[in-house]
Amino acid sequence: MLRSEKAITILIFIVIFLIIFISPSDNIQRCVLSEDISDEIRQWCADFRIQEKSFINSVLMTILTALGIYLLWRTLSATEQALNDSRIAANAACEAVEVARSTSKNQVEIARASAAQLREDTQNAHAALLLPSTASIFPVSETTFVCDIKFVNVGQSLATDVFHASTLLGRTSQAHGIAQARSFDLSSLQLKHVMYAASLPSKLSVKVETGGPDFLRLLGCPYFLYWVGVVVWRDVFGTWRAYKYGFILNVPVFGPVPRPKILPTACKSLDREEVAKLTSRL
Repeated sequence: MLRSEKAITILIFIVIFLIIFISPSDNIQRCVLSEDISDEIRQWCADFRIQEKSFINSVLMTILTALGIYLLWRTLSATEQALNDSRIAANAACEAVEVARSTSKNQVEIARASAAQLREDTQNAHAALLLPSTASIFPVSETTFVCDIKFVNVGQSLATDVFHASTLLGRTSQAHGIAQARSFDLSSLQLKHVMYAASLPSKLSVKVETGGPDFLRLLGCPYFLYWVGVVVWRDVFGTWRAYKYGFILNVPVFGPVPRPKILPTACKSLDREEVAKLTSRL
């Protein structure tokens, strides 16, 4: 583009040079000043010189106008190109800003999720955790047992507003009792407030009824008793937590009734949804 502009400029100057310097002006001037020509020819030469000047001026004005129009067109083209470049640069900047915004948003979400997970992990590591430790059972009558369950706070902080509930599943076979204790729905239990704070090992008394006279034992038939329970508490972070447990009691034909044993397959910490169902009625 620069070479074509230089060529056009050189061509314009050549035309101007030819018009100005290679013209019959000198000869016309000599004819006007000569005494050998008639007045009519002298007048014609003078008119011709005036017309020549007018023509040269017109040509020069046309060339200069064309040059000005060309330069104006080049300026407008350069301005349009600059606007296009600016528009492209602005679009690229907007895309860069959008990418940066999206990246920042993703980083914030990741940081927020990481912070929430870190906070939850920290709370879980330092929250109170009540677990059943041991249970002692003794008969009050042929139809009633009283069971003292010892819960231990194995966490690193205080447990407040402790609630407890349990139910007897009854006499059943060992396999059926284990499956029933594992799948028991705790939402049917009625929680009772048993303690305001549990920072040390806490002892809870649970009354368990067999539901009728001990005919099976009188007939010489050993049997198993199963019951499940749940302990619910609030930790120092204000979060409700719960732990489900199960016990099995092997009632022999003769002799004293042994201690109940914890049923590991029925024990677990409840998740948020299960805890929410239990605490919705508190």
